[in-house]
Amino acid sequence: MESLLDVSLDIGIRMKLITNFFKEVYGEYKKVTWPSKEQTIAATIMVVIMVIFFAVFIGLVDYFLTLIMGILLR
Repeated sequence: MESLLDVSLDIGIRMKLITNFFKEVYGEYKKVTWPSKEQTIAATIMVVIMVIFFAVFIGLVDYFLTLIMGILLR
């Protein structure tokens, strides 16, 4: 079985394949439902809140584990 990009393929066939590919990409792009500005802002705020929450949580766990290890290794 020969590859679609085999050197022996005619340049016209290659151009038709490439053109068809980009037509399909554009068709799929038009089907995308983009979030509204409000949805994007709400999702961004939620991500920032979660990042801060987990940063504080991991920081506290690290701090207390460091205290416990310091007490145990004395």
